[in-house]
Amino acid sequence: MPRRLYSATAVAAVLVMVSTLLVSSIPTHADPVPLVAAPGLLGYAVAGGAADIRTIRTDGTGDALFRDEPEAALGRPAFSPDGTRLAYTRRTGTSTTVSVADVSDPGVVADLPLPAPGYNQHYRDPVFSPDGRYVAVSFQERITVEPDRWADVSSIMVVDLESGEYTGYGPFPQTVDETDYYTYDTEPTFSPDGTRIAFVRELARVQEIVIGFAPLADPESSHVYAVDFGFPFTGDEPVTQLSFNECNGEMCFPVDDRAPAWSPVDPNALLYARDGESLRLLTLDTSESTPVPLAGTWNDVGRPAWSPDGTAVAFHGLSDAADASGIWVYPNPPPGEVSRARLVSSGLAVEPTWQPFADLAVTVTAPPELAFGESATVLVTVVNEGVVTAVPMLDLSVGEQVAITEVKTPTGGCTPEGTECQGEPLPPGAEWILEVDVTAVAPGAGKITAEVWSFTTDTDVEDNTAVAAIEVHDTTDVAVAIAPETTTAYVGGPDVVLDVVVRNGSARVASGVVLTLTLPEALRAGAVTEPGDCLEPTGCVLADIPGGGQTVVRLTLATSHAYRETATATVATDPPAPVPTDTPSTDPSSPVPADDPSTGPAGPLSIADTATAVVTVKQPVLRVNPAVGPPGRVTTATGTDFPPGVEVRLTWDRGIPAAASTVTVGADGTFRLPLLVFYRDRLGTRTLTAAPVSGDLFGPVTTGYLVQPGNQEPPVLGRD
Repeated sequence: MPRRLYSATAVAAVLVMVSTLLVSSIPTHADPVPLVAAPGLLGYAVAGGAADIRTIRTDGTGDALFRDEPEAALGRPAFSPDGTRLAYTRRTGTSTTVSVADVSDPGVVADLPLPAPGYNQHYRDPVFSPDGRYVAVSFQERITVEPDRWADVSSIMVVDLESGEYTGYGPFPQTVDETDYYTYDTEPTFSPDGTRIAFVRELARVQEIVIGFAPLADPESSHVYAVDFGFPFTGDEPVTQLSFNECNGEMCFPVDDRAPAWSPVDPNALLYARDGESLRLLTLDTSESTPVPLAGTWNDVGRPAWSPDGTAVAFHGLSDAADASGIWVYPNPPPGEVSRARLVSSGLAVEPTWQPFADLAVTVTAPPELAFGESATVLVTVVNEGVVTAVPMLDLSVGEQVAITEVKTPTGGCTPEGTECQGEPLPPGAEWILEVDVTAVAPGAGKITAEVWSFTTDTDVEDNTAVAAIEVHDTTDVAVAIAPETTTAYVGGPDVVLDVVVRNGSARVASGVVLTLTLPEALRAGAVTEPGDCLEPTGCVLADIPGGGQTVVRLTLATSHAYRETATATVATDPPAPVPTDTPSTDPSSPVPADDPSTGPAGPLSIADTATAVVTVKQPVLRVNPAVGPPGRVTTATGTDFPPGVEVRLTWDRGIPAAASTVTVGADGTFRLPLLVFYRDRLGTRTLTAAPVSGDLFGPVTTGYLVQPGNQEPPVLGRD
């Protein structure tokens, strides 16, 4: 199983303690100049004909292609707050969509759940909310104002990635000056607490219908605004203007403010580009806007992007002094004038985005010793010691002495083996505590190891691994333990296998040991043991077990239905016939009987012990919402109680064949995937089937959907 439990997902991460840096899209590096204390990662777009997405480490190494599509122009990359996903725009022909790629596997891509754009309709400027739940975009299109007049307009839209719903800000479009202008809102950015959205507002002039494209906006009217955010928008939220024209006394000069970027750690700090010549830092609590002291003269300055900890800013621009263009990085706050160090020599690199970095730590609390067959709960605690939210991934391993029987986690989930777990996004300072139930199954020096990691590089790897020693003491007689091969199974998947270990910890042979396996009715159908039939009420008699030896009986349970039940194993024996209690001979010449291997000075071996194991089999559930709809509409398939990390393929049993729809199950066992029923598709009931793309961890799961006649017109985007 891959080291990730859901699609969205990693290459490295970012630690930034920088001076300055120039990045190019062409990997023809001079000797890299090390400018950072540790490797980090920037994503960026390539302007020009290639129009693809690349990444580069902040030490200037590792310039690599992230994704390209020969049939599309890609741009505007934006990492998710946990660094596992990268959103970007994808233009084909006369329309643009926003796609989201898995960072650990860029081939895993899904479009945002928005209506498909039509002619001259474009979704652009994607940006994630700080909690990763929402993606804001600008929606741009050309509208007809009058029979011979048109305008290019744009508004801010927000998609809820959990529900698949979307909302737009305010009436669309908003008219200004008796319809001579329309608002043109672009380039959204979230405040660090996610409660506000800043964006650029221009005024799009109404144009006469002519062949070709007219200017989109009045260059005298481009400023940064902000609006309170709550999902969904009500349409009544007031807009606040944040940036203004430059004025000297009574004389004011028009400005072109672009690309606002809210600091991820300071709600009062907002960067934006002005006139393509400078960057300005707006302090919101004082409304003071000051220029960033870039050295020399600049052109084409844009797209500032904060590092996740707020200690540095990347932007693209052309330095006249250096006669070089690319992506630059400067520390925040800048030390006097920002200098530069040219790393590579191409100006095609634009639109930088930082991959967030993590600082996770883990500890393990376990009992120092256990007796064979004894169970205990080990606490594994993961702490986010960083400054940004991170998704914790946890690998658990144990030696031969102990077995993991169950893992309980308050959020997220684990693989069926219980050795790979993933939590929900963990805010700075928060803890993720897992209860790991273990059973001692072999004597010796045991241990449990926990390793925490994230899809982004950790800034302090010294505290990413914790080990707790567990000494397992051998029994002094005969005892039993149960070691499961998996902690959770799924209906239609492989059988549940439990190894029942009977151990003789004494120095003598144990004879006549009877093993009895007791199962509730839900587990009995299809259950078998090997060797012997130990499921009979009378149990099964095991072969003699030498001193220090053990016998393993394998119990196999079917996964034909869902259950959570307890299996019980008991070992016992009938005590040997009592020794006659006649008065013993006092004749010193009487022979002393040899020791019986199964008895000793204290009498027969103690053979009476019980072990239990909880067996969980889940039934995956597939639903569609809505369950009824006309052709040409989208329904959303949701899954619950599926194996985490498994790739699932969804297929209709009838209708127009579509490209294969696949989705990776999240750590909590759920998934969501929009599905389209084509226009003019067959009416009637159809069945949707979910099955694993590979392997057999669960059996096929189905649900019904009804296609009935309805309005065949596609939905109109952005209008009330």
